[in-house]
Parts: sequence; structure tokens; C-alpha cells
Amino acid sequence: MNTPNGNRTRRCGVALLWAVVILAVLGVMMATAAWQFAAARRGLAARHNRLQAQWLARSGCELAAARLLADPADYAGEVVEPVPDGQVRITVEKDKADTFRVRCEARYPVGDNAAAMLTVRRTATRRGDGDNARIELAVPDNPGDEAKAP
Repeated sequence: MNTPNGNRTRRCGVALLWAVVILAVLGVMMATAAWQFAAARRGLAARHNRLQAQWLARSGCELAAARLLADPADYAGEVVEPVPDGQVRITVEKDKADTFRVRCEARYPVGDNAAAMLTVRRTATRRGDGDNARIELAVPDNPGDEAKAP
């Protein structure tokens, strides 16, 4: 025999079970969405670090060109920090009479496990003398010379 209270208790139990199931599904969906947002944020930060390292390496080449234009005999390179947490290591080797091999290794951010590192190699040729001197930066013969490292 069914009593009104026994049937009602069963319905409350089923409703409570459905509420727990729905809350569990919503919890899993929210955790998945949070993970996706965090992964996208990490990807965006890594892209930002790579772009910053690329521009730092390019700026290192420009700095080397300016130094070679001013005094090509005594310039062998340097380590500079043009922006906070960004480091560029410039190495210059004399190749021929007025030709130099420039290597710029940029790292951003310095001291971070997720730091991006990029190396750019260029050939710098000094043309002219005195006030008419200019520097031409060219990509080396092997274009795959630019390399990224984590």
C-alpha cells in the first residue's frame, strides 16, 4: 500500500539526485571552460614573448649597425637591456675588409621559465668613408639561420 508520504519521499530523493547530477555536469563544464581560458592565456603570453624577442633581436642588429657606422675597428659586440626584462647579446666578427658578421641573441623575459629566445644573423657591409659612410644589413645566404628556442 502506498502512503502519500512514502511516494513523496521517493520523489524528493529523485529530485535531489537530479540536482546533484546537474550540478556535477555544470561543474565539469565550468572546469573545462576555465582550463580553456587558462590555456589560451598561456598561448597568448608565449606569443607575446616570441614577438618581443623578435623585435629585440632586430633592434640589436640596428644597434650593431649604428656602432659599426661610428667605429668599426673597435666594436666586437655587447650585452644590452633595451627594455625591462629584455636582454640582447650582440656579437660582431670581422669577415672581410668592410664586412662584418652580426649575431643578435634576444631573450624575453630574462629569468623566466617561459622565456622566448631568438637569434638573428645578419651580414653588415660598411660602404663609404667619413660623413658619406653607410651600413647595409643583409640576411645571410642560408635564410634558415634565424632560430627560436624555448
